[in-house]
Amino acid sequence: MIMRLSWRGNQHYNEDVSASTIMELNKPFKMSIHKYVGCGDRLYFTCPELGFPQKDLQTEDWDKAEEFAVQLMMEKAESIYERVKEML
Repeated sequence: MIMRLSWRGNQHYNEDVSASTIMELNKPFKMSIHKYVGCGDRLYFTCPELGFPQKDLQTEDWDKAEEFAVQLMMEKAESIYERVKEML
């Protein structure tokens, strides 16, 4: 697994990070990539501060999930930036 960000997983000690059911970051804001009980190995993205209560990432691969989550955050940040520019 080659994730770019410094996610913290809930895997057991000496267990590969791919055994996680949730990966979390708390800075610059709280966000997670996680599984839901009853939904198999499908991964979801949650970041309340950016308005993502539980976004289905359409993948079971942690690396792809991170890529999609970063893309979602970038699109949201760009949208916010454009709205602020319009205000000015």
